[in-house]
Amino acid sequence: MLIAVLAKGRSMPARIPSIIASLLTISAVSIAFAGVSLRGSFAANDATVEEFIAEQDERLARKLDRYDIPGISVAMVHNGEIVWVEGYGEADRSTGAPVTPHTVFESGSIAKSLTAWGVMRLVETGRIELDAPVERYLERWEFPEADFPTDGVTVRRLLSNSSGLPAVIHVPSIDGLLAGEPDRDEIVPQQRPGEGFIYSNPGWVLIALMIEDVTGQSYPEFMRQEVLEPLGMVDSGFGWDADFSENAATGYTFGGNPVPADDHGPYGAGSLYSTAEDLARFAQASIDASAGGALHPDSIDLMHTPVVDVSGGYHGLMSESYGFGHFIEELPNGNTGITHGGESGGWLTAYYLVPESGDGLVMMSNSRRSWPLVNVLDDWAEWRGFPSTVMTRSYGRLETGVTIAIGAFGLGTVVLVGILARAFWTGGRRFVPASRDSWPWRMIQMLLAIVLLLGWWLLAREIAGPFFPVLTAYLGIALTAYSILLMLMAVTVPRSARRLIDDPDAAG
Repeated sequence: MLIAVLAKGRSMPARIPSIIASLLTISAVSIAFAGVSLRGSFAANDATVEEFIAEQDERLARKLDRYDIPGISVAMVHNGEIVWVEGYGEADRSTGAPVTPHTVFESGSIAKSLTAWGVMRLVETGRIELDAPVERYLERWEFPEADFPTDGVTVRRLLSNSSGLPAVIHVPSIDGLLAGEPDRDEIVPQQRPGEGFIYSNPGWVLIALMIEDVTGQSYPEFMRQEVLEPLGMVDSGFGWDADFSENAATGYTFGGNPVPADDHGPYGAGSLYSTAEDLARFAQASIDASAGGALHPDSIDLMHTPVVDVSGGYHGLMSESYGFGHFIEELPNGNTGITHGGESGGWLTAYYLVPESGDGLVMMSNSRRSWPLVNVLDDWAEWRGFPSTVMTRSYGRLETGVTIAIGAFGLGTVVLVGILARAFWTGGRRFVPASRDSWPWRMIQMLLAIVLLLGWWLLAREIAGPFFPVLTAYLGIALTAYSILLMLMAVTVPRSARRLIDDPDAAG
């Protein structure tokens, strides 16, 4: 198409709008509907455990270098047994300390899964009822007046993120909640309890407060005694402990700035410090209750039973439904996938379980640039013969969309460079910003270029960067170059040979 356009000579400017429109359409459609991942995958379905691990040893080393990720710790459960625990890269870039199987990471929202175990321990001992209003068990806090009935905020609904409590507010600690931070009027149902899914961190803080009020113990102490110790998670804890210092990783932001390993996230919703090996023990017990003494198998099955559908938005890209502290999906082969992840300023963690087959995978990274490592989950699923997961399918589609968008904006840049180079070489365009010639179309070009630049550098780049750290850089270059050339088109006007003969100043 470029050759044909350039061959038209001076008739070329009339075709510019259709060229740009087609390129932008390609970009938009690609991003919205791309459904095929361009990534390769691990094809050796019949590989042994040892062969799979050896392959991942090599791949992980390459990926850490390619995506500038400091480190990752991985653990794998196969047939109910822990068969792989290994660390890769650096736990701290300033000291060069390596990641080991005993490196402690801040685990983010994986804490919700463990918190649900703590609540089920209280259910088993008859100290709380799942369908009772949470207010029945709260001694130090009560809901203010609300538009929806707060007695519908039950323990079951809090555990399943279907209580109607809000998602996007400042997440308080227990002490902050009791001190009125944020305003108590903000922690009320935003929709009728039980009506649908809202991922509510404040709801999990209320669960932690409930645990303290019911047991008379601090949340960290109760969780250590009733959940972590029975599961054998001896290197884990809730809240920062000085004992973690020797083995704790330093987190890193997307830009590479260090994030100290101190107390992150409120109790209930976060603040779990753990190792990949400890989370593998949790995976074992989740797969087979006989592997740990924390809960009865019926309680584990209940936590793994879908309560509310997860659709739309960020979490809709991760899974299909939510149980008690666990995302759940039904795999096309009839198996059930159980998962949860954790994100914070310098950390990215996740686990994925398939209880029917006795398989589980744990990944813990100390960088916000670690999303590309989701490919490990893809490799693992293919090796085990599982269908791809909702999360890896979503990531693959988005990655493909970004890749095609890079190509589209890159092609647009080449087209505009060709048009402008030929025009200036042959005298077909003049730099006359104030000209009124074709001003509506030129104004649209300028506004479109400004919107693209501001939208990318002020918003889209910050969102896309952590997910696609390398592709984001390429997309930024392609989009910026395209936008600048679009601006250049807007401040120049085509010459008309006839008009210039009749009136040499017509172009101005």
